[in-house]
Amino acid sequence: MIHRLCLLTIIAITLSACGSSVQQLSVSAKPIEIDISKTADPAAVKLYPIQFKVVNKSNLDAFIANISKAQGTSNPVFIAITTKDYENLSLSLADLHRYIEQQQAVIVYYRNLTTHTPSTSTLSN
Repeated sequence: MIHRLCLLTIIAITLSACGSSVQQLSVSAKPIEIDISKTADPAAVKLYPIQFKVVNKSNLDAFIANISKAQGTSNPVFIAITTKDYENLSLSLADLHRYIEQQQAVIVYYRNLTTHTPSTSTLSN
């Protein structure tokens, strides 16, 4: 019984001591200005011209003669792809174009976050 009385007394004293020392805490926050310098845009991609030749049985001999003349050799070298491979090349380039546009949108998004003047334009094509 005495133990309970002592324990209750200690708890009451502890709680009353905490109640008198409580202070009001105020928290405030304001945005921090981030000033990140803008880097120069990368140089535009320079695409070099490509010529595709359509070759079949009826123009194969003329094609080989023209290639031999252009290369200055009687044993010409050329690269050929099938129509399926050409389709795959076209799909790959379209997907690459999509990826670059999405990356440009991400860059514009982060550029707008770090500068105070929102831009709706994309990077130079």
